[in-house]
Amino acid sequence: MSKPLAAAGGKFLLALAVLAATGAVQLPAAAADGAATPISGLPDTTAQTSLVTLVTGDQISVTTRGGHSTYALLPHSATSAIQFFRDGTGDEYAIPATAAPFLGRGLDRSLFDVSALLRNGDSARIPVDLSFAAGATPTAPPGVTLTTTGSATAAGYLTPASAAAFGAALRQRIGADVAAGRQPGSSAPAAGLSNVRLTGASSGQGVTPFYPMHLLQVNAIDETGAPAADPFVLLINTDSVTRQNNLVPVIDGVGRIEVPAGHYAAVDYFNDYDAAGNVTATRQVVISDFTVPSSGTAPTLTVDFRTATSPVTASTPRPSVMEAVQVTTAIVDSTGAASAGSAAQVGIPTYVNAAPAPTTGLMHYVVQWDGVAAKASDDYRYDVALPMDNGIPADEAFTVRPDQLATVRQNLSADPAAAAGGMFANSALDPTLVAANSTWTVTSAQPEPGVITQYLGTADGGAWTQSDYTPSGVGLYSAERVFAARRNYRIDWAHGPLAPNWGQYTGPQQLCDACTSGTDLTLLYNLVADSEPDHQSASLPLPTALHLTAYRDNTLILDRDWYYGLILNDNPLTPSTYRTVLDMDMSGVPGFSQSTVTHTDVTVKYDPKADPHSTLPSGDICIQQSTATPCQVLPVLTLHYDLATGLTGTSTGPVQTLALNVGHISYDGYGSHSPITSASVSVSFDGGKTWQQAHVTGHAGRYQAAWPNRSAKGSMPMLRVTATDAGGDSISQTISNAYTIGGNK
Repeated sequence: MSKPLAAAGGKFLLALAVLAATGAVQLPAAAADGAATPISGLPDTTAQTSLVTLVTGDQISVTTRGGHSTYALLPHSATSAIQFFRDGTGDEYAIPATAAPFLGRGLDRSLFDVSALLRNGDSARIPVDLSFAAGATPTAPPGVTLTTTGSATAAGYLTPASAAAFGAALRQRIGADVAAGRQPGSSAPAAGLSNVRLTGASSGQGVTPFYPMHLLQVNAIDETGAPAADPFVLLINTDSVTRQNNLVPVIDGVGRIEVPAGHYAAVDYFNDYDAAGNVTATRQVVISDFTVPSSGTAPTLTVDFRTATSPVTASTPRPSVMEAVQVTTAIVDSTGAASAGSAAQVGIPTYVNAAPAPTTGLMHYVVQWDGVAAKASDDYRYDVALPMDNGIPADEAFTVRPDQLATVRQNLSADPAAAAGGMFANSALDPTLVAANSTWTVTSAQPEPGVITQYLGTADGGAWTQSDYTPSGVGLYSAERVFAARRNYRIDWAHGPLAPNWGQYTGPQQLCDACTSGTDLTLLYNLVADSEPDHQSASLPLPTALHLTAYRDNTLILDRDWYYGLILNDNPLTPSTYRTVLDMDMSGVPGFSQSTVTHTDVTVKYDPKADPHSTLPSGDICIQQSTATPCQVLPVLTLHYDLATGLTGTSTGPVQTLALNVGHISYDGYGSHSPITSASVSVSFDGGKTWQQAHVTGHAGRYQAAWPNRSAKGSMPMLRVTATDAGGDSISQTISNAYTIGGNK
């Protein structure tokens, strides 16, 4: 039986979860009428972007594609600090500064296991188990709701809304410790509370060593010379990270662990706090070389934060002030495998120590520095990434040179009905860090609609991926783009009309949305696309309605609500024609007044013969891949609109123009090259009762359409666009409230 893909089981639900700040987003269940069976337990390759809330209230946006995940810290406050690690299990951890002093002293590190929180799959609740000191009555700490209690234990949960209260309470405890002259974290996270851990977290016991083990002691010293309130050290075996790649707990300045003999490196981070519990500085210490001998007593490893005295700063061609600094140290072992630690600070000074290149393996050090114009009204920013492979220099004062910069005009559109807000993120795709699967970044609050001039660094190869989250909750991310120094670019974000579509992508993609392999066929809609062909949807609020109808050779195979595409496993190996019709309704969704209702009708010709021009590149992924048959990109037509409207989708001219690009879905240029044979554009000013044909010029997929704006100020015309190619593929799309007429100038 054919198995069409249920939205509730695939990337749509995961994409929507990014907006579930106060609860889980659940799509209505499809009726089990036997006409089609939704696939359950889809592979992780369907994930695109998800939101993880930590118990401190900090939020991490996780975007996964091409087997690589990018982690973005969303704006939390004017100043914040967070450390990122990947342990030997492959799980990624994010440790906020408000929690770091309590790690292992009341807060279990499982609370900050971003990978585990993603696997938990419930964005509405963070389930926790609590234990209390002898004689203490189990009482809910701030932000925690208890569901069960025992004599000295309890179970409960936090929500994305309540977690901020828990984080604020931790900050207060840190401030009280500092004010009293105690080490931060000397007090319990809450009165009587001895430990909090993520429900279901592994105890980490029962590990069987594969090598003879040797006891190693780690001493941590703070900037005053006292034992450091340092929760852990990332310890990496540089002969092979598979032997040791874990966080070593450090309590009152001392940690002990049994490790195999060999060569090692260590990465550690430490925060300074004031009497209000705020972070005043972050310090990174890297020890690139030490050895655990195969016999005798292992020397003590000392991590001395007094050596982290070099401030990380940057000077830029135009006046700017630091917005955020991220320092990442990747240790590459002698086999080429890598592990990395990273610290990101928003508005907080960062200090590092000088460290030589290791004698075993490699060390790759990257500074990502983000700055904003010294005068906010100037609307420009710098985002640069600076890599180093010869150790960490003592001089961390970097000069950003004009010959290393691309100039990018970022046009950030927003629906006129949306409230103020918006976020923008930049992730430098450093090759070594991508290989270590550790790309972390900080998202900047950005007023939208707006225009900003970005000076983007190219010193680290110039490859970046960027994301935009609009005030109405639409999230978009770009495929990998490589920017050249001294070149000018323009990128439009969320420029409408926004509608389901496909695109032309570069670099590794998490999955092919329209591919076939053997008897397997995938045809999934990208539910929101803008005018840039390489932008994909990262999030979308829950529509009012969603419905998909699908046909094979004019035979109905699906007619369901809340489906956004097909995954078939019985595709006959004979030429056939597929047609899908997707209806999506965003009317009534807060922040949406434009592109409210879309009707997309797509016809795709399937041919079982392999075409080398349509073979999916090896860096991309088929959801269902036959080992015997290379994955082929289906000849799905794409539409990309560039309406002559402002940043709120409003037109003020007597004649409306539209640049229309018609093409095919492609991955690094692979996909159908069937010539585009026709395109037409119609407009309706009366809700679809009558239609006026626009004047269309152009050919071969690039067209210009024009029509008079014959309606009153404030009205919102409908658009209908159709296109065909020489192979018999076609697309037709109707968009209600495509733009707003603002009155003719």
